[in-house]
Amino acid sequence: MLFKGNGAQGEFIFMDTPYTLNVSFNFPFNIRDKVEAWNFSKGQAAEWETAVQIHTKLGFIFYRPYRLTGLIRACFGISGEWDIAPGDPKLHYTRIMFGYYYQPPGIALEDEKMRALIDNIGLKGVTQRDVRFSDNVLNFHRDVAENFSGPQAGSRAMSMAQGGGLGASAGIGEFPFNYAEYYNLGDSEDKLD
Repeated sequence: MLFKGNGAQGEFIFMDTPYTLNVSFNFPFNIRDKVEAWNFSKGQAAEWETAVQIHTKLGFIFYRPYRLTGLIRACFGISGEWDIAPGDPKLHYTRIMFGYYYQPPGIALEDEKMRALIDNIGLKGVTQRDVRFSDNVLNFHRDVAENFSGPQAGSRAMSMAQGGGLGASAGIGEFPFNYAEYYNLGDSEDKLD
């Protein structure tokens, strides 16, 4: 998800696995790892502060303030993992989210505002019910059909997610992600003999 307005920008990725499959996420990254992968901050000098954990509508999320010194931007990165896969012997999670937000150049970002922004992240079907779900699904599929159908549809969609090339101000070049892993029930080393 990309959010832009009045000189501010945020990008967030939320992924979850179907409950009917034995799949979980192997996500060994910290906030800094993922922030530095986004096109906007890739290669930028940053001053990092300490990560903080808060409880939100989604669950517990860590956020970590930082400043992009060359761009004079106050920012924060976020990372959260929820819902351990019940049969996964490695106890990996089935839902993950990561992303960043930055203020317009030269504008401070107070802790209270960071917490409010993070707590207001909502996902239809996850943090709230969508009574107009069918209309939104129809509109989503119409948008996809209009923008990503026909020849080269896959490469256009991939380019959009990756940010469209060098010097992009949005997107994440490592897309598509390869974090999901299948597991077998009963593969744990903690078996009773």
